[in-house]
Amino acid sequence: MENPELTGLLYSCGSVKSKNIIEIQTKRKELAELICNMTTLADIKTNSRGYSVQVTGKNLIKNFGIDKTQIPDLEDKKKRTDFLRGFFEGKSSISIITRIIRISGKKEQLEKIKKLLNFENVDSVIYPTGNYYSLYIEGKNRCEVFRDKIGFLTREKKDKLDKLISFGI
Repeated sequence: MENPELTGLLYSCGSVKSKNIIEIQTKRKELAELICNMTTLADIKTNSRGYSVQVTGKNLIKNFGIDKTQIPDLEDKKKRTDFLRGFFEGKSSISIITRIIRISGKKEQLEKIKKLLNFENVDSVIYPTGNYYSLYIEGKNRCEVFRDKIGFLTREKKDKLDKLISFGI
């Protein structure tokens, strides 16, 4: 895994176009530019939905170790926290009022993310939500542990998380 943060982003919000192309759609310019700064293999295009970042390279899927059907086992602490930082940057939503960080997806994927979070002492809970599931990091203390151990890549999400933690009791 060349760049665990980029790999986390590709897992969470990338779509595989071919064995040599992965695309990330985002409305956030800061995230699109961040991805381009992570690798020389990325190119930004604007479209009606915001930004399309294509990461292109020979044997890209193999080189990044991507199997979108399964979250990787990450024994190395730095690789694990970097991967989680990228994954949450791409997939999470933050609610300041209810003090939660939330990601949604398939139960098996979320159980693996929960396991990786447990290695970092970040408590989370998985709830069913219709056909999918949501993983919640609930409460000021848990969100603070998440910030201190993992955090986010972009200023926008870092600021939102800081606001969540400073909000109320």
